[in-house]
Amino acid sequence: MAIIGIGLYAWLHLFDKDKGKEEKITVVTEASLEKILQISDLSSYKAVYNGVACIPDKENKEEPSYYAAYEAEVQIGINMEEIQIDVEEGQKKVLVHLPETKINDVIVDMTSLDYMFIDKSAETKDVSSEAYSACIADAKEESGSNQEIIRLAEDNTKDLVRALLEPLLEQQEEDYTLEVYCASARPRP
Repeated sequence: MAIIGIGLYAWLHLFDKDKGKEEKITVVTEASLEKILQISDLSSYKAVYNGVACIPDKENKEEPSYYAAYEAEVQIGINMEEIQIDVEEGQKKVLVHLPETKINDVIVDMTSLDYMFIDKSAETKDVSSEAYSACIADAKEESGSNQEIIRLAEDNTKDLVRALLEPLLEQQEEDYTLEVYCASARPRP
C-alpha cells in the first residue's frame, strides 16, 4: 500500500509534464510592438527602370556633354525604425503610423551603360564613374516622382505590417483592432 501511495505521489507531482506550465498572458504595449518592427530599412517594392541620364558639359552646365542609357533596379520602402505605434486601451485599438515612403536604394547595372557623346572630349577614362553617379541620381529623381510606384510600395508595406502584428493581436485575451496609416494618410487627432 505504501509503495502504491509513493508511486502515485511521484506520478502526480514529480513526473507531471504540465507542472509549472502556466498559460502566459501577453500584454499589448507600444514598446513591444515597436520592437518587433525595428529592422531598419524595409524595401516593399522593386521596380526595374530604364532611363537616359544627361551629363552636362563641365564648362557650360546648360549644354549636355553626353547621354548615358542605363538599366536600374529601384528599391522603395520605409525606415522601420521611424514607425510609431499608439495603443488605445479604452477603444482596444492599435494604431500604426508609417513614415514617409522613399527610395531606399538604386542599383544601376554597369554592363547596361551605353553612351552617346555630343562632346568627343568627354570620352575619358572617368566616363564610367561619372555616368554611373549621374544614372543613380536620374533613377532616384524619376522614380521618386512616380506616385504610382510610391502608392504600390505603401500598400505592400501596410500589408507586411499587418502580417507581422495581427498574429500577436489574435493571441490577446481581448480583441484589438489594427489600423495602419501611411504618412500621406494619417488620421487627424
